[in-house]
Amino acid sequence: MMGLDPGQQLQVVPLEGARNWCPEELSVRQLFTHVLDVFGKPNKKFFDMLSLFAKDEKEKNILESIVSGSDDGKALYRDLVHD
Repeated sequence: MMGLDPGQQLQVVPLEGARNWCPEELSVRQLFTHVLDVFGKPNKKFFDMLSLFAKDEKEKNILESIVSGSDDGKALYRDLVHD
């Protein structure tokens, strides 16, 4: 499981105002089996949330452009999620 111990217990600290549900205590196996959608195509909200964690300013700007609605952002989104 990506080099992780499937039985390892995790504690999730919910962000204030977060709308996505996740149990506060779960195993790595439960996280990958019941919470994460590792095979789905990410929507624009995913990139929006990812931009909040970007430390590199260039990467943050790229992620923000995906959800901005600009022509370049739309093209980048299509390129990233449509193989």
